[in-house]
Amino acid sequence: MNIDGAATLMFSPVGWLIVYVWVFTCLTAVQLTVRLIRRWDLRETAIAALWLTIVALLVSLVYVHLVNSLADPATIARLREQGEVAGSGERLVQLYLVNQRLRWIWLAAIPLAVASWVVARRVLAMRPRSALVCALAMAVLIAPWHTLFLT
Repeated sequence: MNIDGAATLMFSPVGWLIVYVWVFTCLTAVQLTVRLIRRWDLRETAIAALWLTIVALLVSLVYVHLVNSLADPATIARLREQGEVAGSGERLVQLYLVNQRLRWIWLAAIPLAVASWVVARRVLAMRPRSALVCALAMAVLIAPWHTLFLT
């Protein structure tokens, strides 16, 4: 799937809803762990999850674009030919792209951690240390893992 296909998938209403539910669930779990159920609020969490969903979708889109631009077209063509000869189809190309995306996933986690820290401090009113724990956990949980299998 090219960048247009990835954008169509990620920005479709169903895709957006799935990402929002995932972010909301992760944020709720992290809040209940960090705050120990003392101050969880549905409205506050829903607003924070909305902000983080927007950031996560934008980071995913940029991440897919950057990683796809780093993939070597000659290697993809060679793997495609090998796949046709071996009868495995696009599997070698998919494995190559998954490897490339895994190699650079940490790059996508950095802006997600920053956005999560800002949302934790501003929207959720967490103390700095709690916001840091929340930001690190959210960066790992909402990283663009779903993009690993887009080819």
